Amino acid sequence: FALTLSVLASEGSVDSVLGSGAKSGYTFASVGAASTTTVPSYFDTNANPQSTGTFGTGNRYFYSNETFVIWQATDAAITAAAAPPGSRVPSSGIALQ
Repeated sequence: FALTLSVLASEGSVDSVLGSGAKSGYTFASVGAASTTTVPSYFDTNANPQSTGTFGTGNRYFYSNETFVIWQATDAAITAAAAPPGSRVPSSGIALQ
C-alpha cells in the first residue's frame, strides 16, 4: 500500500488535486504502514467534509482501510481502527451495504 496520497499522486494513481488532500468539498487523508516481520502492511483513509450544515460541502464522514469496507458517520470524523493484528473495525461508524 502507498504510505500517503502524495505517493499515489506521484505514481499517477490519483490526480494531483486529490493528492494534495482536498477535492470536491472534502479533506482527504491516507496513512499507510509498511509491513514488518510481525505486522502486515495496512492503511487508513478518511474523507471529511470541509464544512457541514445546510450550506456545507457535505454532511457525512467516510473511512476505509485495507478491508475495503467503507464506513460512514453523520456526527463526527471516524477514528482509525487499531493497528494489526487487532481488529480493523473503526471505533465508530456504520458499514455501508
